[in-house]
Amino acid sequence: MLLIAAVAPAQTLPPDLVHAGYTWDAKRHQRLPISAEEAALPAIILRDYTSLEYYFDRSRKDLRLFTTEHRIVRVNSSDGIERFNKIVVSVLESGAPVAIRARTISPRGEVHEVQAADMKELKDQQGGRGFRVFAVDGVEKGSEVEYYYTRERPFNHFGSEILQSETAVRDVTFELISPEALTFEARVYHGPAVTVDTALAGHRILRIALKTVPALREEAFASVPAQRMRVEYKLAYIASKGPARQFTWADASQYVYRTMTALSKDDVKAVAKVLAAARLPTAGPLPKRIAAAENYVKLNFNLEEGAYPNVQ
Repeated sequence: MLLIAAVAPAQTLPPDLVHAGYTWDAKRHQRLPISAEEAALPAIILRDYTSLEYYFDRSRKDLRLFTTEHRIVRVNSSDGIERFNKIVVSVLESGAPVAIRARTISPRGEVHEVQAADMKELKDQQGGRGFRVFAVDGVEKGSEVEYYYTRERPFNHFGSEILQSETAVRDVTFELISPEALTFEARVYHGPAVTVDTALAGHRILRIALKTVPALREEAFASVPAQRMRVEYKLAYIASKGPARQFTWADASQYVYRTMTALSKDDVKAVAKVLAAARLPTAGPLPKRIAAAENYVKLNFNLEEGAYPNVQ
């Protein structure tokens, strides 16, 4: 990576983002209380808030994806300080806006905010990705490190967010905000189901809120990533397209087929001839359509013994 600037130029987020004015409690000068058990840990995350917003940009006439994230971490040991005294935020190559603030609160109630001039920007020469990196000064045992940011992310119609790490967490919230015309669905693995909130006019919101999430540490011969609590989400319906479900497994299989298969003109003609003779149903329940295709193949095609020795 290459250090290219002492500070990235200030940029403006869309003013009508739901969390465009997100901020921390500016009057707070005391650390959040923790138990004796939590104080014995190297670090504990006291707030973990993530909000994804699918935003329709009227000037571009296109959808964009923004995320707002807020963390409050109590560091209780040298290991905890080493892990959380530096913050890395990825940014788009296009120079999309990023709004970041960070501060520490010492055991004595002293508040130190990181200045914009102390935020460095790195760029990956090979991948073209950018990172906003800054060290949090004034961190000592017992300090709180608090930061929040809003940034634009690469757009996608589906994704995954990890809710569990090797550090114990309190006050975990994940939400997904979308325009009312878009319906997303989400599933939580190793955790409770999401709830649907329709209280915000013109938007749909999926949300999960947890009081605590235990740490999940690395373990020999175990697939720890597969066991982490996470939420998977995808766009399911678009109002303008009616009840047609979006991004189904059938869509995925067709995409893989088109990507991996190339048919000649003779192949296309041969397939069309078989399909015309089969008269397979084009509507109705999918299991019945699959069964019809399977029955046609079994009744009309035989594999000659020895013709394809590699076929088992």
